[in-house]
Amino acid sequence: RCGFTSVMIDGSLLAYEDNVKLTKTVVELAHGVDVSVEGEIGTIGALSDSVEGGVEQVTYTKPEEVTDFLTRTNADTLAVAIGTPKLTIKYQNYDMKKSTHLAVSALHSHLLS
Repeated sequence: RCGFTSVMIDGSLLAYEDNVKLTKTVVELAHGVDVSVEGEIGTIGALSDSVEGGVEQVTYTKPEEVTDFLTRTNADTLAVAIGTPKLTIKYQNYDMKKSTHLAVSALHSHLLS
């Protein structure tokens, strides 16, 4: 009602189920006034020079949660964490290419359903 056409709700620091509940509530309210909503799953950490702050513990988006989150919340878009800020932090045993592909495939499947 203040001229916004979209909002972003970042519940990524909450437990997954709490994030779903919060995002769903925001979506219901926002869609009531024709405002689209971006949700968020996962965190990318912090840089020492970031004005946004951040978190120490990186939590990557689990590809299997993408469709579940979008289906349950009805969010219009989704910010996923598949990397780190400026890719400055290296993680072992993480196949970013595979996880990125799975997340995009899950999102694509959701959009087509």
